[in-house]
Amino acid sequence: MLLSSSTTLAASGMINAGELFKNHPMFSDIEGELKEYLELSTKKLQKNSALLDSQQMELNANIKKMNPTTAKATQKDINEKRKLIDEQKKILQQKLSAFQERGRVRVLEDIILNSEKVRKALGLDLIIDSGSVVAIDEKLDVNKQVLESIKENYKPQQLIDELDLLRTDR
Repeated sequence: MLLSSSTTLAASGMINAGELFKNHPMFSDIEGELKEYLELSTKKLQKNSALLDSQQMELNANIKKMNPTTAKATQKDINEKRKLIDEQKKILQQKLSAFQERGRVRVLEDIILNSEKVRKALGLDLIIDSGSVVAIDEKLDVNKQVLESIKENYKPQQLIDELDLLRTDR
């Protein structure tokens, strides 16, 4: 739809959603949670894997001295445990992906909520994202006000309460 020169836009403001997303305090908290969870989970998996490696080395060193049935059963047990570790790695990746997605959605919802607060406070009819605008007067930029609103209203515990997905298996 093209606007004629006599068409006037409603009172509007502009944000840069990408910039707000990157600067949202929840974004860095999510990254911190993910890093912490990944480190703990990786250590646990590495410990289990190292234990299996030592069991495998012990089996290999003693296989000639062992009863063939016992050796076969021990190897089967080690292989099954390796499969479990591989499954745990897949589950870890799925949980991390779900946590990231839930976090992205939560950050976006918060940007929208705070944009609405700023829109009402400034008496604007609409706020648009700069990503879809070719040219606009910088006076319409309300990014700073929205980011201030986000920071004023953000409670770090809110993230932990809402995104508790990872804490359940620590």
